[in-house]
Amino acid sequence: MTMPPLWLRTSLCGLALTLMLVLTGCVQMSGQVLAVGSETPVPQAQFYIGRPGGLASTPHARADSKGMFDFSVMTTDQGNVYVWDGTGDPGLTARRVDPRLMGTDMKVYVYTGGGGSEW
Repeated sequence: MTMPPLWLRTSLCGLALTLMLVLTGCVQMSGQVLAVGSETPVPQAQFYIGRPGGLASTPHARADSKGMFDFSVMTTDQGNVYVWDGTGDPGLTARRVDPRLMGTDMKVYVYTGGGGSEW
């Protein structure tokens, strides 16, 4: 079996890398984190890629003192973004952010102090 010419192999590798860069974009997320029920801002809420406390979980962003946030995530991580109130046990309050709702001017709701669930 003969190998394809070097120019063809390098062209195919270049095309594959270009497609990876084009297809792997970013999603901008901005808005405010609010408490479920009271709709009061949740200061210092934390966003994670991966469930907080789980394997391969990485802190990604933190809301400010008014619950406001503004950051971007890779499209490959879009379905794996979690937010929690930043206090207590994230296993109780962490919620997955629905990828269909990601964008600008978001309102993200979290339980504070325990009792959370995934929406």
